[in-house]
Amino acid sequence: MRRARLIVFLLVASLLTFAAELRQIAMVDLPGAPGFGGLAFSNGMLLIAHGGANALDIFDQQRRRVVAQVKDAGDPQGIAVNDRTGTVFVANSTGKSIEVISAKDWKVTDRVPLQSNPYALAISSDGATLFVANWRGQSISTVDLLHGFRVRTVQVGGTPHDLVYDSEAHLVYASLDDQSEVIGIDADLKIVRRIKLVASQPTGLALDATGRLLYVAVRHAVARVQVDTGVEVGRLPAPAGANSLWLDGGSGTLFVGSADGTISLMRATGSGFLPLGDVHTDVRGSALAYDSARSLLYMPGAREGKSKLLILKRVQPQ
Repeated sequence: MRRARLIVFLLVASLLTFAAELRQIAMVDLPGAPGFGGLAFSNGMLLIAHGGANALDIFDQQRRRVVAQVKDAGDPQGIAVNDRTGTVFVANSTGKSIEVISAKDWKVTDRVPLQSNPYALAISSDGATLFVANWRGQSISTVDLLHGFRVRTVQVGGTPHDLVYDSEAHLVYASLDDQSEVIGIDADLKIVRRIKLVASQPTGLALDATGRLLYVAVRHAVARVQVDTGVEVGRLPAPAGANSLWLDGGSGTLFVGSADGTISLMRATGSGFLPLGDVHTDVRGSALAYDSARSLLYMPGAREGKSKLLILKRVQPQ
């Protein structure tokens, strides 16, 4: 009994230590009013959908400042990147379009008109198809990136919140936050998979394609689902407003962003799903991105009515 208690004590202590090793190293001012959408990395830069400024912020990670802005982006939300072509796609929510941007000079090279308001984006692994979640239209569109940006749309019977592409199954998964469901759609816009959740308000998604595990932010929790069977195999509590997920496959760490600025860390590997603790910040935001090469976590948000970018470093144990 004493040995079992000692093992539990050491496990809890190691988890708390891990969470404490995510340390704030900078808080950078961002131009424009608060309000942020998705984040992505491209060409050595952090891309920030800055809805409060109607712009895409191009943040230089080395110099730690915004070096360019793509303006008039109309409340940008989702971002998708094709590194092979050096192309960035941004959902212009109010403009009902997709902005096509060159990662070489950050200029808009094209614009794809839509019938509804785009929100989340995902791109297929071959770079041929862009998937678009139209949150007001309760639909999902595909944009043919190889043949003149042809657009097709299908109604999905719910409000799509997030998208993640599965390169193994060649499907995109969409969380329907008013249907307690995640659906899988192929490039022909056929719904070929339905994952029913015993939970409400599914929002953020993260996929472990190798382990065939899907992580879904739901009301006050993160659910872990076997993506091929739809069976839930684990669930961990999360703060209210948790709606942004980022999975670092190398370390098996799931970062969870909540609207009040809380960052939760979870161990997400094939062998287990464990809480690693919460980091409470004074920046109100939930979108986040983790650069595993630099061990840096970025989270934009609001502090005292101003736009800030919080930078935290993951420090390895001594």
